[in-house]
Amino acid sequence: MSKRVYRILLYGCLLVLACVDVQQARGAEETRILRGRIVDQAGRPVANVSVATVWGSNGVTLKQLQHFMKDDEDHPELAMNEGRMEPWGAAPALTDADGNFAIELRSFRECKLMAVDKERKRGALITFDQRNLPSRIEGQLVPLVRVHGRVRVAATGEKVRELSVRASIPSNEDSPLGNFALGMCSSRESRFEFWFPPGAYGFEVFGLDPPGLELAKPHAIKLTEDQREFDCGVFDLIPKPRRNNEIEKAKQAGEWHDFTQKYGQQCPTWHVVDARGIPKDAQAEHFRGKWVLVYFWSPSCAPCMGRTLPKLHKFYEAHQKQRDRFEIVSICVDMEGKLKSMADFDLLMKPIVKAVWNGKALPFPVLLDNSYETMKRFGVEYFGTMLLIDPKGRLVQGDQSTLETMLSKEQQTKTSSPK
Repeated sequence: MSKRVYRILLYGCLLVLACVDVQQARGAEETRILRGRIVDQAGRPVANVSVATVWGSNGVTLKQLQHFMKDDEDHPELAMNEGRMEPWGAAPALTDADGNFAIELRSFRECKLMAVDKERKRGALITFDQRNLPSRIEGQLVPLVRVHGRVRVAATGEKVRELSVRASIPSNEDSPLGNFALGMCSSRESRFEFWFPPGAYGFEVFGLDPPGLELAKPHAIKLTEDQREFDCGVFDLIPKPRRNNEIEKAKQAGEWHDFTQKYGQQCPTWHVVDARGIPKDAQAEHFRGKWVLVYFWSPSCAPCMGRTLPKLHKFYEAHQKQRDRFEIVSICVDMEGKLKSMADFDLLMKPIVKAVWNGKALPFPVLLDNSYETMKRFGVEYFGTMLLIDPKGRLVQGDQSTLETMLSKEQQTKTSSPK
């Protein structure tokens, strides 16, 4: 792998993790402020403690990382000095003389912070409920634990020449979507090292050279206060399965047509194994005379479930009086092909409905496709894609904001027309 290609792959991965969710961060209404205080084990406030949602583990600051991305050079320091923790995240904070801090939370999935003192010897892991953000939170510094391990290719036992290891807080009933990474370590020596406070952590490994490798099985650890070191042993990597072979085959055969090429054409048919809100055999013609917003998502897409679907839910309820003019159709695509019915869907989504959607199921039609067939027919490659169908059943360029504009114009025309 060339240095240029490696740099693109590695930096892209690091920036996504370091800056959290850029699109989310741009929406001022999404940003929330969490205030708190950091104390030592005697309860005394500690100044100059770094508090961040994400930490890099190669001694590279966020400012350096952003600078490296702008040039065309290879920066080996990005994959050196494993174990040197530096605060990343979208907006790291620093405690004042009284141990106080205020930090911006720019993602719906941020349910944790890590605070580390200036000497990088003590730290605190702080978790909270993003849905019910506390007015203040407190973290107590305790000795950090050195966490390290090695990585190899399972089939051959050889070293992984370029890799990135991501450490996260495991998902639970209160946070079923999981969390963004808490720590990120890159290496060209087939090893990794972090310094973490006591707590539970899960790991993901991305093999970049050889490319397309991932952990053979999930790996989780639990650190206790009496530990000072934890050896994770050897992580075996295997080739990452390609789940969208149907789309790849269609592209190779020249049969792939992106949805943007279908504007002005009649809406393709969708492939459904089960449905709720409309008959299972209903197609776009079922909604003729209405605007239809189609949203492609998956149970594997946390931003879809944690951000977009709740927004669509809110939009749907806010425009209840105009339901005769529009509909929202959510197409849930099961990549694994395990969901055979809405009963399977309900069982899988139960913790999401409870913890993320405030106990309210989706109010608009849900179509279940346990293959890539519908995405292939529409020319949709990525989850989170929105398409708009006009009242004549044609695909047109637009999304939720376009639909809102159309409904507003129709309402204005209706109210201004003479009675």
